[in-house]
Amino acid sequence: MTGKMEEKIKQIMELALGAKWDEARRLIQKVLEGESGNLEARIIQADIETIAGNEQEAFRQLRTILREYPEYGPAYYSMGICHSRQGRWDQAKTFFEKSVSKLDPDQTEALSDAYLQLGVSCWEQRLRDEAMESWKKSLAFNPAQWKAREYLEEFTSDYSQPKILGDPELFQEFQTLQVQDYLNSRGKTRFDTLEETNEVIRKIVSSWNTIPDKWKVADLSPEERLRLFKTVSPF
Repeated sequence: MTGKMEEKIKQIMELALGAKWDEARRLIQKVLEGESGNLEARIIQADIETIAGNEQEAFRQLRTILREYPEYGPAYYSMGICHSRQGRWDQAKTFFEKSVSKLDPDQTEALSDAYLQLGVSCWEQRLRDEAMESWKKSLAFNPAQWKAREYLEEFTSDYSQPKILGDPELFQEFQTLQVQDYLNSRGKTRFDTLEETNEVIRKIVSSWNTIPDKWKVADLSPEERLRLFKTVSPF
């Protein structure tokens, strides 16, 4: 997908999340008139209906996509979201499991999101161990997935990562920079194991917690924060 198309899709989703559903529908239909075979746009079209509370229409569209493209992972994810919104956690779990099995290994953010939701569907069915493992995998695929970390910290007392001090959003900014530096310095694009992920995040959190006057970091400009964060070396 081109940068221009990505920006357009982002704009459409912002409209949908802002409850401007008719405008979102109009724009995604316009995209599809120009690119009828754009699978991602078709998924977005269904997602708009889900967000608007029109799950039956979303189900109809997603079933059509899955009949035509049974190997398309994002469609299973969106089906899982539909079932989740209606409290059908067992069916949601099935679709999230199919999603992670169909997504390509390099689709790390999509895999992280799918494992995050898989964990939620497990937790709602009192499958605690499966939920915890799913959230850890979510974090492994995307260390910036703050919701997975939040669930792990909230729902278990033995999660090994140290407590984050200060503003969580600023920590995410710090963590994203440090993870990228770590991976770049080793010629990698992702972590090799869950153990490596946990150890890297543990060191990043510990380094963040040593920054003095963290409550003042928010007063810095983005450029000043970047310079400050680059002075900290967790590894």
